[in-house]
Amino acid sequence: MLDDKKTVRVNDIIYIEVDKPYIVLCYTSGNNECLRGSLIQFENKVDLPFARAGRKYLVNLEHVRAVTEYVVLDNGIKIKLNKGAKVGLKNIFESYFHLVKECAQKSL
Repeated sequence: MLDDKKTVRVNDIIYIEVDKPYIVLCYTSGNNECLRGSLIQFENKVDLPFARAGRKYLVNLEHVRAVTEYVVLDNGIKIKLNKGAKVGLKNIFESYFHLVKECAQKSL
């Protein structure tokens, strides 16, 4: 359950998928973990780098390689986006990496 105290490195999660009444955490290791809960509950517990990719997915922006009509992830998974999700996610993706780039330049 999402209320249980468990530490997970955020960067180890590639994406999260809804499989009611569970959410499935998909890790960089290739393993998956099912937890009882909802995307909304998970969203309330984390901030960036996670963003919605439609109703069924949260993606880790650190693992997104492209946003077209699909979200293309590091592991080769492609998540089909509806038109509204595509525009919103593309804007979030671009803003996030602009911010990351600015932070990296300031730390030099």
